[in-house]
Amino acid sequence: MKILHQDVVGPMTVSYYHWNNKYIVKVELDNYEQTYKISEMDVSSLEEVKAIAQTGTFLENVFKRFQTMDEDLASLL
Repeated sequence: MKILHQDVVGPMTVSYYHWNNKYIVKVELDNYEQTYKISEMDVSSLEEVKAIAQTGTFLENVFKRFQTMDEDLASLL
């Protein structure tokens, strides 16, 4: 898997990869990560993938999921 670009957005790291005819957007925060796969056929370039990730409330919702993931793990421990 080849890393194409990496951004820091607030407390999260957003990495963009290309593998197996897909763009992969991996978002990491502390010990958690979320991965999204986007087919090459659905977008025209890495720039479009980056724009999609930065559009609207996508990353805000990802951050909220991280909070929920942390709460779920804390309740188990």
